[in-house]
Amino acid sequence: MTCCPRFIFGIPRDARISHYYTELKWLYPRYRRQYFLATFLYQSIRTQPPSYISQLLSFRSAVHSRNTDPFPPPSTSLPTVNSAFSRSFQIHATNLWNSIRHSPNLYTFKCRYFSLVLSTQSS
Repeated sequence: MTCCPRFIFGIPRDARISHYYTELKWLYPRYRRQYFLATFLYQSIRTQPPSYISQLLSFRSAVHSRNTDPFPPPSTSLPTVNSAFSRSFQIHATNLWNSIRHSPNLYTFKCRYFSLVLSTQSS
């Protein structure tokens, strides 16, 4: 991933390239992985998820039926884990899904989330 900005701008191998990602409006690799995880989650939760994914996520509506919002987006409940599992898909997916805003469709979600992550990496 770092070789692309180096090739485009003719940057030497030992130079820093972080500000070139911002100039190209590209995401850093870790934010890019987070963006694809969020997109995958949105598609999985809004459509019929595969059984192996739906088994990893437990929704709050399945735990209790108390709703304070008339049209709440589905939110997931965080499983109890130790530090060994803190980087697992289940934990990342739950934290990510509960931190993003509700969007009516996939295109709007992608645009909003991309601009959010791009502004996060720029600051």
